[in-house]
Amino acid sequence: MASHLQDEAVPVIIRFSNSSPIPSHPDAISPVKGMAVKFHLPNGKVSDLITVTIPLFFAKTPQAFVDIAGFFKSAKEGFPNLKDLAKILLKYPESKASLQMLKEMRSPASFSTCQYYSIHAFYFINKQGRRQAIKYEWVPDAGLSMLEQGEVAEHSPEYLDEEMEKRLKEGPVGFKLNIQIGGKMTRLTIRLQLGRKLNR
Repeated sequence: MASHLQDEAVPVIIRFSNSSPIPSHPDAISPVKGMAVKFHLPNGKVSDLITVTIPLFFAKTPQAFVDIAGFFKSAKEGFPNLKDLAKILLKYPESKASLQMLKEMRSPASFSTCQYYSIHAFYFINKQGRRQAIKYEWVPDAGLSMLEQGEVAEHSPEYLDEEMEKRLKEGPVGFKLNIQIGGKMTRLTIRLQLGRKLNR
């Protein structure tokens, strides 16, 4: 039984992050954001749920992940060269849809106004041993909010950390957990409350 998906509260640690592998990159340059949730279960074990703000993962194989991540890491000032991008798309055509999404994504106004999707599919197993594939997504209580292109320059390089610190002083941050079973979406209401700022 997944104790953290029942009616009783369990403590969690939440870590927000940028997708850029270079720590010095400003928040606005890294379009995809991550939210890692570590549930501390009553039996002393933990369960981790890693999610990102793009519904399609950009790599189908480990080698594709290494090559594409290396491509973004080598991009000057965080902006990829279009010719190099074309080469990546030729080598990994299955990544085209997610890379197109990356191109169109805008910077979020807050970590707390993003929708986060699980990278992997998971299995629920009932008492009879039957497995059901599912996917997760977190929907923010605060609603979705992105910056316009002209607004990005008005924010500091670490504006997301600064915004979250200010927001937490005003009250808790919450998300609702949706579970997708095939084409059907089932909603679980889970409140995630941040008690202190966590370093990225």
